[in-house]
Amino acid sequence: MSEIEDRLNAEIEFVAAAEEELAADAQALAAAEEGLLIEAEMVAAAEDALALDAADPQVSDAALLEEALAVGAMEEQLIEDALLVAAAEDALADEIVRSARADAADA
Repeated sequence: MSEIEDRLNAEIEFVAAAEEELAADAQALAAAEEGLLIEAEMVAAAEDALALDAADPQVSDAALLEEALAVGAMEEQLIEDALLVAAAEDALADEIVRSARADAADA
């Protein structure tokens, strides 16, 4: 092989590895989004349980307060997790744009 072919093959391998890394990042992001949906369902179930307990006169105000605080903490965690996923989406989108621009510049 000539030196040009060697450099071209190395560049092709580099681009292929970068594309594989982007695909892996996208899969990880999809898994995180799925986890976020599961977490949201858990929060919704906890909110439903709280509403049922609030309608039950046998449940004390102290117990309701404790349950409400726990649900609030779950909601805060869900928001934090959603922000992390959104940041990861932004980072992946930026990387895809950079990769596309680099590919366009090389073409």
